[in-house]
Amino acid sequence: MGRAVPGGHVVRFTKGSHVLKLKAGEYVRVVDSDRRINLVTVKRANAKTVTYDPRRLQGVTVYQEVERSISVGDHIQFTAPYRDKRIASRDLGGIKELRSNRMLSIQLDSSRTVEFSMRKHPHLDYGYAVTSHSSQGLTADRVLVNVDTRQAHKKLLNSRFAYVSISRARYEAKICTDNSRGVGIELTRKISKRAAMEHHQEQVQTQPRQPAHQQSHDFGYAL
Repeated sequence: MGRAVPGGHVVRFTKGSHVLKLKAGEYVRVVDSDRRINLVTVKRANAKTVTYDPRRLQGVTVYQEVERSISVGDHIQFTAPYRDKRIASRDLGGIKELRSNRMLSIQLDSSRTVEFSMRKHPHLDYGYAVTSHSSQGLTADRVLVNVDTRQAHKKLLNSRFAYVSISRARYEAKICTDNSRGVGIELTRKISKRAAMEHHQEQVQTQPRQPAHQQSHDFGYAL
């Protein structure tokens, strides 16, 4: 983190800090930030505050806390990995049991059932819709793809997005869009990532060849 964090966000210290006496895995809440001198003030569970420069800490994750109403039968997704339970970020599952002490029983889409306290792992969200990036590796019988050409960044609408989104479906895939005429052009746009070596080779091929004696002189070699 190299800049001040907006107030109200929740911060989790993955590694902790011996100097600041912050424990690994501890959650705190941002109560103040000063962008001029790059300082953040957070409040711990015991109501004590700590002020620090976020550039000096590593292994820090920032979350925005939102309220969700969930009940048995809801389909949810994990928004952060839960290594103790062998759960990856964006894993999906259905709520089997919800107890009064905030204990959850969730049957993952992989058929495995896990139980845990939301106090220890509060990183859950509704799982009825996921982003194209999060859907990689997932499979569903039917897929509904939302393509909003007005709000989505043009660089995000391309052939790779179309392939990842539609190929998640076993039997049926439908596209909902605000631009039925132009969406075909948007989803056939090609993108490519070139390695630095490929770019260098192209430059070498396009540059005019020089006499051998001049090349030797430029690079400090002697014939």
